[in-house]
Amino acid sequence: MLHTSSIVGLTAAVTALGLIVNAIFKSTGLNKKNGFPNAPWNWPIIGQTFWFFQGTGPFAHILRSRGNTDAINCTVLGIDQLFMVSPEAMKWAGMKGPGSAISSLLLPRWDRLVGMKSLAITEDPQMHKQLRHVFGLSISKDTLERRLNHMLWPFTFNAIIFFIFGSRAKDVEIVQANMDNFQVWMAGLSDIFIPEFMKGPYCKAMAAKKKLTKILLDILKERRDGMAADNDEQEPDGLNKILFSNGGEALTDEVVIDNIAVMIFAGHETSTSTISSCIHFWANVMASDEKDLLNQEIENANEGTMAELLALPVLDAFVKEVLRIATPATGMLRKLNQDAELCGHKLSAGTILTLPYGTLMYNPDVFENPHTFTVHRFLNKSAQDLKKHAYSYLPFGIGPRQCIGMNLARLEIKIFMFELLKSYVVIKSNKPSKFVGWPSLVFKPSVKILPIKEQ
Repeated sequence: MLHTSSIVGLTAAVTALGLIVNAIFKSTGLNKKNGFPNAPWNWPIIGQTFWFFQGTGPFAHILRSRGNTDAINCTVLGIDQLFMVSPEAMKWAGMKGPGSAISSLLLPRWDRLVGMKSLAITEDPQMHKQLRHVFGLSISKDTLERRLNHMLWPFTFNAIIFFIFGSRAKDVEIVQANMDNFQVWMAGLSDIFIPEFMKGPYCKAMAAKKKLTKILLDILKERRDGMAADNDEQEPDGLNKILFSNGGEALTDEVVIDNIAVMIFAGHETSTSTISSCIHFWANVMASDEKDLLNQEIENANEGTMAELLALPVLDAFVKEVLRIATPATGMLRKLNQDAELCGHKLSAGTILTLPYGTLMYNPDVFENPHTFTVHRFLNKSAQDLKKHAYSYLPFGIGPRQCIGMNLARLEIKIFMFELLKSYVVIKSNKPSKFVGWPSLVFKPSVKILPIKEQ
């Protein structure tokens, strides 16, 4: 007769064997239910995780290996996902907003770090529409034009702070003085594995968020008290628009703080990453004849207006190509709330959908020689050429979840590169640039920057 311990051991062994067999069947495509192909190298549990962490380019090759298809089954970090790999599939999944059959899927712990009332997360369609309008006012094109001259220094973090808190020096200084806390908070967003008892980046981020919340609450109270007493005579800034431009209906402190935090993260981290990549591609990758084109354009340009900067075609093409080949926002996770049909295939409720923005921008059917960096890809293009990019060129996302600050980001990046190349020579270093594939696709440039000698 078997001992109890032997029975337990045998049961565990059989269970483990069953799980392994199931994973193997799954990895060979025998367990497909939605009709879409499985990606190659679909190892049990691990799946395509190794390729995913290598960055958009190598991962795009894996996804394309199954030929023409609208979607492909992958497993990343043990999570089964359906990757949208055609413009049609991307449009289908991306254009559905809050309250639809598809909802956003948060990474672990993001609900507490980011806040459920933020524009990036809320699934309430009315609130989402309201927040896009209210917070969009603080970084509208009109606001950008009025404050352009103040953006020349500083950039990224300070720029987004300035647009929210405007000309009130005290508020700006208070928030800038807490940049370290914002950095700790942002670092926690990538900590989805370390147990909380180990006091890793997530726990430090929650402590930083608590400090930031108190600081922002004090600013909100002072601003509201000033408006109530009718003694605020300074020019309305982004925060005023957020607090008092909602049709008379006040937003709660929780909603305001959650969204300010997200705007600062999105407006700082991604722009910083893209500027780093711009410097890398300029110094290490860009062809000399293309550099001459951009240098000549900058040398002949008259700086000072937003319209002037936006009208520089080579600079615009340069930034677009950097955002295509090294987009910092590589994709978005979403989840089906009900059964649905995608391009003739039936999908079950609960299916996790991945919108891999970066991967689609390596599609050779849309972007010839996608691994080659060239500004000519976006220069002198017809409307028909640009139409090919629809639902394929998506550096700022798509649909209702598209980045609310994309106009600010583009302008911020262009201003930095304009001023850098106008005043300095950026040359290749002996050391290679460092590539970071996760959580953002970023090139940490290794270059030498020398001032241009005045003649």
